Amino acid sequence: MLSICVTCSFIVGISYFTANKLGFFQGDSASEEKVPEMNQPQNSTQYIPPKQEESYKDMTKEQIQLKLLNSVDYFHTAAGKFETLYVHDDNSESTSVVEYKVSIKNKIGGYDKGTDIYPDNKGRRTHEAIFNDQKVWLLRDDSIIGKIFQEHDHECTPDQGTLTINDVFMTNEAGVIETRLRERPPVGDAGLTLFPYEMVAIYTRDNDRWKIEKQNEEVLGHNTIVLTGKPDKKAVRGMRAETFRFWADKDSGVLVKYETYDINGNITSYLHPESLHINIPIDTKEFIPKLEGYKKLAKRGMEYKDPREKDIKVLAIADDEATKNVLNILKKHIPFFYEFTNRDLQLFSASYEKYIDDKHGYVSYSYKKDPDEVGSGTKLLFTRCYDKDTVVRSWGEFDTEKGDRIDQFKINDIEWESFKIHDNKDTHFIGRKGDYIYEIVSQNISYEEVRLLLKSFNLAFLN
Repeated sequence: MLSICVTCSFIVGISYFTANKLGFFQGDSASEEKVPEMNQPQNSTQYIPPKQEESYKDMTKEQIQLKLLNSVDYFHTAAGKFETLYVHDDNSESTSVVEYKVSIKNKIGGYDKGTDIYPDNKGRRTHEAIFNDQKVWLLRDDSIIGKIFQEHDHECTPDQGTLTINDVFMTNEAGVIETRLRERPPVGDAGLTLFPYEMVAIYTRDNDRWKIEKQNEEVLGHNTIVLTGKPDKKAVRGMRAETFRFWADKDSGVLVKYETYDINGNITSYLHPESLHINIPIDTKEFIPKLEGYKKLAKRGMEYKDPREKDIKVLAIADDEATKNVLNILKKHIPFFYEFTNRDLQLFSASYEKYIDDKHGYVSYSYKKDPDEVGSGTKLLFTRCYDKDTVVRSWGEFDTEKGDRIDQFKINDIEWESFKIHDNKDTHFIGRKGDYIYEIVSQNISYEEVRLLLKSFNLAFLN
């Protein structure tokens, strides 16, 4: 889960941050705590930020939570090095060592270099994110694929201003809590310590499950507040974290150190810092990549067939114990929603999406899943329903290269067409009923079996 969050934040961060758009110090109840700007020569590559003072005042749970969720407001530059460790289900371990230096105010730029050490020391891989106020470079050196890099424009995302707890954890119209997080520069793994928004949101959302263990503890010369608790198992699914401990810098909101533990108190993951320096002088000349020996790749990213897809919102999504809750939301809010009731199909995931006022329902099912299979299993049915005039996402399981039409038929008031999927034996079904469209894509399930299963695809009713 944490790896996924890091990857996602790394991709999203690419489009963030340009200095002349950041207004961190305007009209905010917490503005007196923010680090002030200092005048600098405009033509200089050097930047000397204001000195950071350690804080020893006692903090409440809400105060430190907000500091961690808005850390971008409370420092100008940072440099450091840390190691992360993850213990996997098979008790194998993977570690990474990360070095970074960033400047996020006045002079914009930074670098972040991570070295991943494969289990059993079978190899290493390095990845770097380097940026300034104009460009972002992503470099990777892998023993398998070699040296490659991508180059992107550094696009501007406006400052959101300091978020409150209610801003971060909002309940949407479907009654599901959505998490809204602050902007950040396009750093990679350094975001785990400098901008720990995802981890803090996941582990501290439920205020009754964590506490302040110690108000003041020194770590690498920084005064930290120590938090400990038991995370919600639904929130940290896929991670072996029964309890956790955070060491948060009181003045900057940086997550200096963290550890998670299993039921026996053994460490299952950690971030251990080797060095951390806040508000040190920097020279933006350091933020120019050395690309000799690297092969440039074409730009990649989310490509939409219809630019209006950017306006599609995910209102609720789950593939765990909460999936039934999302399914009930679909039944409640989508009057044309159909579902499978065949006992050989097991609910696996569900998603409620919306384009303007049009509602989309996505549900996936595992078919005849072996009890020993992990996750979804290998045989799946992906379903979705929507209004014929709406805009739906073009990527994902339904973005298939359809071949010849196999058949036309009608089952349970839906007129179906079935198509072969190019280069495999799966099938894409497209059904129409009045103003609504239903799609089903099979994975490792025969056409004949899906035809039989469609008899149990009926209009859903909320229990």
